[in-house]
Amino acid sequence: MRSYVNSNLVKGEKVLYEAHYHWSIWIGPVILIIIGLLACIAEPNGRAFGFSRADFRLFMNFMRFYLIGFGFICLIITYIKYVTDEVAVTTQRLITKTGIIRRTTLELNLRKVETVSVSQGIWDRLLGSGTLEYRGTGGTLNRIPNIEKPYEFRKAFQDALDKYSSNNIEEIVTQETPARDMISAQNVSHATSSATDIAARLYQLQELLDSGILTQEEFESEKMKILNHPV
Repeated sequence: MRSYVNSNLVKGEKVLYEAHYHWSIWIGPVILIIIGLLACIAEPNGRAFGFSRADFRLFMNFMRFYLIGFGFICLIITYIKYVTDEVAVTTQRLITKTGIIRRTTLELNLRKVETVSVSQGIWDRLLGSGTLEYRGTGGTLNRIPNIEKPYEFRKAFQDALDKYSSNNIEEIVTQETPARDMISAQNVSHATSSATDIAARLYQLQELLDSGILTQEEFESEKMKILNHPV
């Protein structure tokens, strides 16, 4: 079965880290089955508990069936959870999918994740497991218990977020550079055009002076107007 994460990656997106459940999730079902099997071997005397031998044997048979049956049910549920639940960090998102019949998915852009933290009890620290806790922008706290190496997952998220932010900054700079170059070229072109226009107007003014149409005082006055107000 193709994983949910891999089948929903967008173009250019890659999985950087995928979390897995810790082996300790199997302890509960296995203990129930072991106790049920031990009850099949043991033949305690029911009189110590106020039962007749027949009644107590019936009670023990029920407990054996219940413990072993319930243990196997829990084992199957744990196995389905182990192989179907997915928690992953990609180059763009934090993705979580739980359940197979009633599926719950959560996909958050890396910059939309407010916090990713780890909660550990004493046994979690001894076994190397923990509970992942993360919150989206304006969202509720999401908790995923019994995760193997939770601090590695948090580190992978931080690295992905840093790289994602750096790539966005580079993209913005790349997009703005051609725009700045275009504006600079337009300014140079405008300045060149203005200088050419001033020179032409001064040349015409000089011709008017040489032809006697303008006096020297009028020429100087008009020249100062052109130089002080070129546009």
